[in-house]
Amino acid sequence: MPRLEKEIMVDELRSSLKEISSFIITGYSRLSSNELNELRGNLCRAGGVLRVVKNRLAGIVMQEEPWRRLLRCIDGPTAFVLISGEPVVATKVLAEFAKKHGGIELRGGLMQSILVNEEQIKSIARLPNRELLIAQLVNRLISPVAGFMNTISSPIGSLIRSLEKIKEKIGGENHAKEKGNR
Repeated sequence: MPRLEKEIMVDELRSSLKEISSFIITGYSRLSSNELNELRGNLCRAGGVLRVVKNRLAGIVMQEEPWRRLLRCIDGPTAFVLISGEPVVATKVLAEFAKKHGGIELRGGLMQSILVNEEQIKSIARLPNRELLIAQLVNRLISPVAGFMNTISSPIGSLIRSLEKIKEKIGGENHAKEKGNR
């Protein structure tokens, strides 16, 4: 491969990594080309792109900050999963594919500008999606208010029920007296 072509590939990878806030470095040694294509399609639907990169070229880019600590992840057949969408969704797709096919090795990456290792990537994959997390947060925020409203309305409700019973009792006695007077 000519030197100019290598420089262009290094520049493309560098600019791709700078444009996104999340990526994962993977190994793919035991995947067939059909499995790689299946993974590419799954990641594409989840907002991710799989890019196979030569180690020498990836090593040149990874020597720069803030990626220097990820240099150890460049070993053997290497691919970058560039995530432009929700990182949890793409990470789930990658982790599920790794369980199903076993040919993907999660090595490390950058999630929302934070360096992550294999275990952290797996933990991120176990998180619920964004909408569910927001719903859980709203539920937790509303819970004390709902409890307070129940506490306030409970004595008032008891008072109203007691008054209704007294009214029925008095109304029943008055009705009986009226029948007796006739």
